[in-house]
Amino acid sequence: MGNTSAAGMPGTADPLDELAVGVAADHKAGKHKPKAEPVAEDDGGDGITTQAMEDAAIDADIAAETLVGDVRDALIEIVKHRPKPWDQMLAGEQRDVAHALEFAAKEIVRKAVIAIAAAGRPSIQAVFKGYADKGGELSGTVKFLTVTDDDVLALHRASGQQILMVVADATRFTGQRREADVDQDEPILDFDAGADDVD
Repeated sequence: MGNTSAAGMPGTADPLDELAVGVAADHKAGKHKPKAEPVAEDDGGDGITTQAMEDAAIDADIAAETLVGDVRDALIEIVKHRPKPWDQMLAGEQRDVAHALEFAAKEIVRKAVIAIAAAGRPSIQAVFKGYADKGGELSGTVKFLTVTDDDVLALHRASGQQILMVVADATRFTGQRREADVDQDEPILDFDAGADDVD
């Protein structure tokens, strides 16, 4: 037996919720696929892999109210997944690890900037595509990123309500003072080469 349409009566369904649930179901079925997070490739060739270090940064859960602890935990996971101690690596291996750490740092900074910009408010990540001015009335277009089912529900519930757009561009914070330092490989000594025969 279906729900009655009388608003506010027990057992009634909110049409907005029904619509949101329907769209969320389409999203789960694959009609609204989330955009995959970019994964940096190894610069490898030296027999080590740094993918687990990068994955630890991608998987890190960063929130503004627990920022220090979240960053600490992310760093611990990255250190756990380093292929071997720094002083046991060749120069090329150290460069691979340095590249992985740079990727991880950018990922953590990106998440931290978004968390701080959101300031604990419900938020959905989007790219602002542009705006139109029609007689002094501005309208804008956004492209949502990595949309989850909860995001779809939140979007429908926010329809008709005032929202706050906050710029959270992390590229301003991804500079560096210098390139990462790596230890030069020790030269291999060949004691046989060029040795004079002694009679």
